[in-house]
Amino acid sequence: MHKHNNIDRSTRLFAAQREGRDALHAAQSSISETIMGGEQLVADKACEIHRASTYSEMTAFEATTEFANMLQRYIGTTDRRFDLRVCDASMFRAIWKARQMVDMTGINYRDYVQRAVTYLRHCGKKRITPAMLVSADVQLHVMELDLVSR
Repeated sequence: MHKHNNIDRSTRLFAAQREGRDALHAAQSSISETIMGGEQLVADKACEIHRASTYSEMTAFEATTEFANMLQRYIGTTDRRFDLRVCDASMFRAIWKARQMVDMTGINYRDYVQRAVTYLRHCGKKRITPAMLVSADVQLHVMELDLVSR
Protein backbone atom coordinates (compact mmCIF):
# COMPACT_ATOMS: atom_id res chain seq x y z
CA MET A 1 0.00 0.00 0.00
CA HIS A 2 1.27 3.48 -0.76
CA LYS A 3 1.87 6.14 1.82
CA HIS A 4 -0.80 8.80 2.05
CA ASN A 5 0.27 12.39 2.06
CA ASN A 6 -1.95 14.92 3.81
CA ILE A 7 -3.67 16.20 0.65
CA ASP A 8 -4.21 12.69 -0.69
CA ARG A 9 -5.79 11.73 2.65
CA SER A 10 -8.20 14.66 2.73
CA THR A 11 -9.24 14.28 -0.92
CA ARG A 12 -9.76 10.51 -0.51
CA LEU A 13 -11.97 11.08 2.52
CA PHE A 14 -13.90 13.85 0.77
CA ALA A 15 -14.51 11.73 -2.34
CA ALA A 16 -15.50 8.70 -0.26
CA GLN A 17 -17.89 10.80 1.82
CA ARG A 18 -19.68 11.78 -1.38
CA GLU A 19 -19.97 8.10 -2.36
CA GLY A 20 -21.66 7.11 0.91
CA ARG A 21 -21.04 5.60 4.31
CA ASP A 22 -19.56 2.29 3.11
CA ALA A 23 -17.04 4.05 0.86
CA LEU A 24 -16.17 6.44 3.67
CA HIS A 25 -15.58 3.59 6.14
CA ALA A 26 -13.42 1.76 3.57
CA ALA A 27 -11.31 4.91 3.01
CA GLN A 28 -11.01 5.50 6.77
CA SER A 29 -9.95 1.89 7.30
CA SER A 30 -7.36 2.01 4.51
CA ILE A 31 -5.87 5.28 5.77
CA SER A 32 -5.84 4.05 9.37
CA GLU A 33 -4.12 0.80 8.45
CA THR A 34 -1.51 2.58 6.34
CA ILE A 35 -0.61 5.07 9.07
CA MET A 36 -1.18 2.99 12.21
CA GLY A 37 -0.35 -0.51 11.02
CA GLY A 38 -2.44 -3.62 11.58
CA GLU A 39 -1.27 -4.22 15.15
CA GLN A 40 -2.70 -0.94 16.44
CA LEU A 41 -5.98 -1.61 14.66
CA VAL A 42 -6.23 -4.99 16.39
CA ALA A 43 -5.78 -3.16 19.71
CA ASP A 44 -8.86 -1.11 18.81
CA LYS A 45 -11.05 -4.17 19.31
CA ALA A 46 -10.23 -4.08 23.04
CA CYS A 47 -10.67 -0.31 23.12
CA GLU A 48 -14.10 -0.59 21.51
CA ILE A 49 -15.34 -2.75 24.40
CA HIS A 50 -14.40 -0.10 26.99
CA ARG A 51 -15.14 3.03 24.92
CA ALA A 52 -17.73 5.37 26.47
CA SER A 53 -21.20 4.49 25.19
CA THR A 54 -21.50 7.93 23.56
CA TYR A 55 -19.08 6.71 20.89
CA SER A 56 -20.01 3.03 20.69
CA GLU A 57 -21.52 3.30 17.20
CA MET A 58 -18.47 5.07 15.75
CA THR A 59 -15.65 3.52 13.78
CA ALA A 60 -12.20 3.87 15.33
CA PHE A 61 -11.45 6.64 12.81
CA GLU A 62 -14.66 8.52 13.70
CA ALA A 63 -13.97 8.13 17.43
CA THR A 64 -10.43 9.41 16.92
CA THR A 65 -11.79 12.38 14.96
CA GLU A 66 -14.18 13.15 17.81
CA PHE A 67 -11.33 12.89 20.31
CA ALA A 68 -9.21 15.22 18.13
CA ASN A 69 -12.11 17.70 18.01
CA MET A 70 -12.20 17.74 21.82
CA LEU A 71 -8.44 18.29 21.90
CA GLN A 72 -8.75 21.25 19.58
CA ARG A 73 -11.69 22.67 21.53
CA TYR A 74 -10.21 22.45 25.03
CA ILE A 75 -6.64 23.30 24.10
CA GLY A 76 -8.03 26.28 22.22
CA THR A 77 -6.08 25.90 19.01
CA THR A 78 -7.56 27.08 15.74
CA ASP A 79 -4.97 25.51 13.43
CA ARG A 80 -5.45 22.09 11.89
CA ARG A 81 -2.73 20.41 13.95
CA PHE A 82 -5.20 17.82 15.30
CA ASP A 83 -7.27 17.38 12.12
CA LEU A 84 -6.90 13.74 11.01
CA ARG A 85 -7.60 14.72 7.43
CA VAL A 86 -4.45 16.85 7.14
CA CYS A 87 -2.16 16.42 10.17
CA ASP A 88 1.18 14.74 9.68
CA ALA A 89 1.46 10.99 10.23
CA SER A 90 3.26 11.30 13.58
CA MET A 91 0.46 13.51 14.97
CA PHE A 92 -2.14 11.12 13.53
CA ARG A 93 -0.47 8.25 15.42
CA ALA A 94 -0.17 10.29 18.64
CA ILE A 95 -3.87 11.25 18.59
CA TRP A 96 -4.92 7.68 17.76
CA LYS A 97 -2.87 6.15 20.59
CA ALA A 98 -4.07 8.76 23.10
CA ARG A 99 -7.68 8.06 22.09
CA GLN A 100 -7.10 4.33 22.59
CA MET A 101 -5.82 4.94 26.12
CA VAL A 102 -8.78 7.18 26.94
CA ASP A 103 -11.13 4.51 25.56
CA MET A 104 -9.68 2.04 28.05
CA THR A 105 -10.75 4.34 30.91
CA GLY A 106 -14.37 4.36 29.70
CA ILE A 107 -14.54 8.13 30.29
CA ASN A 108 -16.11 10.21 27.54
CA TYR A 109 -13.71 12.32 25.51
CA ARG A 110 -15.15 15.70 26.45
CA ASP A 111 -14.85 15.06 30.20
CA TYR A 112 -11.46 13.40 29.91
CA VAL A 113 -9.87 16.06 27.71
CA GLN A 114 -11.39 18.96 29.64
CA ARG A 115 -10.12 17.59 32.97
CA ALA A 116 -6.71 16.65 31.57
CA VAL A 117 -6.16 20.04 29.92
CA THR A 118 -7.28 21.87 33.08
CA TYR A 119 -4.82 19.80 35.12
CA LEU A 120 -1.95 20.30 32.66
CA ARG A 121 -2.57 24.06 32.52
CA HIS A 122 -2.62 24.12 36.35
CA CYS A 123 0.79 22.40 36.22
CA GLY A 124 2.05 25.22 33.98
CA LYS A 125 2.05 23.38 30.64
CA LYS A 126 1.66 25.66 27.62
CA ARG A 127 1.83 23.53 24.47
CA ILE A 128 -0.18 20.40 25.23
CA THR A 129 0.35 17.27 23.14
CA PRO A 130 -1.85 14.15 22.86
CA ALA A 131 0.78 12.08 24.71
CA MET A 132 0.69 14.50 27.67
CA LEU A 133 -3.05 13.84 28.07
CA VAL A 134 -2.44 10.18 28.77
CA SER A 135 0.73 10.34 30.86
CA ALA A 136 0.39 8.33 34.07
CA ASP A 137 -0.09 11.31 36.41
CA VAL A 138 -2.71 12.93 34.17
CA GLN A 139 -4.57 9.65 33.68
CA LEU A 140 -4.67 9.02 37.44
CA HIS A 141 -5.87 12.58 38.10
CA VAL A 142 -8.68 12.32 35.55
CA MET A 143 -9.76 8.85 36.72
CA GLU A 144 -9.85 10.01 40.35
CA LEU A 145 -11.98 13.01 39.37
CA ASP A 146 -14.27 10.69 37.43
CA LEU A 147 -14.78 8.47 40.50
CA VAL A 148 -15.60 11.50 42.65
CA SER A 149 -18.09 12.85 40.10
CA ARG A 150 -20.12 9.63 39.88
